[in-house]
Amino acid sequence: MKQVLHSIREKNRIIDNIIRAMTERESFLLLGHRNPDEDCIASMVAFALLLSKFMRRVKVCLPVKVHPHFQYMINICRYNSIEVLRSCDWTSDYVDTMVICDTAKPSMVVTNEVIDTLFKDPGVLKIEIDHHVGADSEYIGDAGYCLVTEATSASELVGHITLKLSKKTELLQRFQIENPFTRNIVLAILTGIVGDTNMGRFIKSRREQRYYRIFSDLFNRMLAEKTVKDSNFKNIDEIHGELQRLSSEED
Repeated sequence: MKQVLHSIREKNRIIDNIIRAMTERESFLLLGHRNPDEDCIASMVAFALLLSKFMRRVKVCLPVKVHPHFQYMINICRYNSIEVLRSCDWTSDYVDTMVICDTAKPSMVVTNEVIDTLFKDPGVLKIEIDHHVGADSEYIGDAGYCLVTEATSASELVGHITLKLSKKTELLQRFQIENPFTRNIVLAILTGIVGDTNMGRFIKSRREQRYYRIFSDLFNRMLAEKTVKDSNFKNIDEIHGELQRLSSEED
């Protein structure tokens, strides 16, 4: 059963391990659950964008048909040369790292023969980013690489990684990264936070309410500053409006 990370020190240790893997490993496959919602898709896209800043080979496995209202997430990947796999059964490029996002337990992961082989390979590192804890949850990632704790969304946890990364000046300079918080990363993180919380209405704990305010305000401000075209999302309300266009049946 997945447990909340109560120690800030332990959380920071795991984030540091993940950042080190991002800088040292070469080829990444990002996975979610079989029926991905906006947070699942957004957290994969946000993390993929971070990896692309380090010039890593990145594949996002998304075999299901994505609703047109989420198409901007797929477009972000294409604009940044991130491969979105529809079959997830390639046999050529080697993968040394798997990143599983927003998935409560192994039985929910998108899988096939190729992915099963990667899970069984001890040489393939498994990183997990998830906010599902408690009953009916099981760890998927390797020890020391499971950023699993209470949060508004998996996308918020990607936001924590990005914030920690933004403080590592020497590392960013080494990879010639001016600022990890690009507009598209901010947009992806906000999409996941807004979608999973319905603009904060589904949040119950005071801790999650506090972090929702901190992250939504921070990213909303960043999004407004980085938006230059009228056709782009300018704020958190526009993102929420797009997601709300889903009918109850589609949702």
